[in-house]
Amino acid sequence: MVIAAPTGSGKTVLFEMAIVRAILSIQSNNFKCLLIAPSKALCQQRVTEWSKCFNEIGLRVIEVTGDIDLKDNADLIANANILVTTPEKWDALTKIGSTYINIINNVCLLLLDEIHHIGDERGSILETLVIRINSWKLNIDHLRIIGLSATLPNVQDIGSWLNCKDEYIHLFSNEFRPVPLHVEVLAFGNNRNAFLFDKSLDDKVDG
Repeated sequence: MVIAAPTGSGKTVLFEMAIVRAILSIQSNNFKCLLIAPSKALCQQRVTEWSKCFNEIGLRVIEVTGDIDLKDNADLIANANILVTTPEKWDALTKIGSTYINIINNVCLLLLDEIHHIGDERGSILETLVIRINSWKLNIDHLRIIGLSATLPNVQDIGSWLNCKDEYIHLFSNEFRPVPLHVEVLAFGNNRNAFLFDKSLDDKVDG
């Protein structure tokens, strides 16, 4: 599933609903959900928020970023239910091989936050690891992938790459923003003097 929706429209709630659905459908102690976020700060935010709610129902949420040594914390990662990581860290983890192959095979839900970063310089890492997870996963039929973004113009292309059916590809416009966004384009004549031109623009700003 791929969803593009404006900021503040509740995309994170979709991730949480997907986790709850996976819990109810799998009902296994080996349940693993993997969230890949573009930055360490976003990973920390998700771990803080999700630990408060998912720890109450017995799920272990951990952050797997640059501060975690993969070899020394193999047992901690293996016993966690929800792994929150960055593309670079998960890329390193999947390259270790047999040490983490069982962990990878137990991942039933892959959440890709801010998936539009696949078009950035770091996007090749995200693309590679998604392909690697698909190729290593023994029970690929049980792997659900959900990608979310606030700025994804080619949502259909990403959906096709993830083998999503058309009914699982959704694009929500700015009409769904909790706070309306109005876009206006104003044109002003140029001035040969850059300083005077900047000053003239300042005079046109309200307040």
